[in-house]
Amino acid sequence: CIIGVVTIWSGLLPGFSFALMSVGRRSWQEHSKEGTQWVRACEYEKAIESYVSALKAFQSVEDGETDHTRDSAGVRMKLAAVLIELGELDEALAEFRIVHGQLRAAKQLNTMAGAGLLLKIGIAREAQGKPDQALDAYRSSRDILDKLNDASRNTARVQWRTGAIHAARGNWAEAAKFLSAAKDIFVRSS
Repeated sequence: CIIGVVTIWSGLLPGFSFALMSVGRRSWQEHSKEGTQWVRACEYEKAIESYVSALKAFQSVEDGETDHTRDSAGVRMKLAAVLIELGELDEALAEFRIVHGQLRAAKQLNTMAGAGLLLKIGIAREAQGKPDQALDAYRSSRDILDKLNDASRNTARVQWRTGAIHAARGNWAEAAKFLSAAKDIFVRSS
């Protein structure tokens, strides 16, 4: 896929909140699924449109009985991942800040969702050329995963990315420790 500049971005998300108008009869799930299909087709601008529509659709399901915080956070995480792919790192981090607030309000920061958020923040910081901030995010993600006793691919990804930063810095012993741990998890989960 050729990744270009998102020309539609600037008008779609600034000041975005749950107070947006409903987008008709399509559910947030349909829009989110469509966004994922556009990502698979490398149609990132269309994916952004679909994810924004999914976020708008949450207004129509705000019924006071169902908490859609995790669902909304999941859509925002997908949106932010697309923005990272497009190099729109500040915008991706703005979405991550919203997700962080949503997870904090729902007391979900110390869950797999919180660990995943921190992994993605680390990836964005790494892409910004801020390896120290990336390492801080990866360390926080690892702390949560350790408390959850998680030995999944999520943990392996955090270990691998941490090891890659250490390798790029020439910290070979640290790099070997993290990369070996990642390899062991990937092998066990295959």
